[in-house]
Amino acid sequence: MNYIEEMNAFNVWIILHPEVSTSAQLLWYVLMHYNNTCSWKKQFSVPMSMLMTSTRLSESSVKRARIALLKAGRIRYSVRPGKKATVYEMISMKEEGIVTSFLSGNSTAITVDMSDSKEIDSEDIVSEEIDVADAGNANQRILQNKDQNISQNKDQSIL
Repeated sequence: MNYIEEMNAFNVWIILHPEVSTSAQLLWYVLMHYNNTCSWKKQFSVPMSMLMTSTRLSESSVKRARIALLKAGRIRYSVRPGKKATVYEMISMKEEGIVTSFLSGNSTAITVDMSDSKEIDSEDIVSEEIDVADAGNANQRILQNKDQNISQNKDQSIL
């Protein structure tokens, strides 16, 4: 398994699967990290406590993210009895037929259907030029107004 190729393919996959929660995405990255530290074993184990520490997720959130990744076809796992760590298996993007231009070397690997999208006219794009000097003056005026308000509030509190 090639770490960079898998990361690039997963990033493309996430764009195509916006329903996958950020917790599930985070868990996938953490599992990839642990698999990398195990020298890419087909199956590797990670204790729940390590996943919770690495992701900053609660145990129930890790479990929900794990189920989401299983249903999405990104991982397989087997919970072991007692206090033994769960065994994980990462499903390679190559095995799933997900190919990006990063993996294949060709620029036609990703095709996006834009037939339903609206063309954007240059008139629809709003741009605003800001003079740096004017922006600095505006900030200075804001700070002066803030200082005046603070002075007025102090004067009122004395009365």
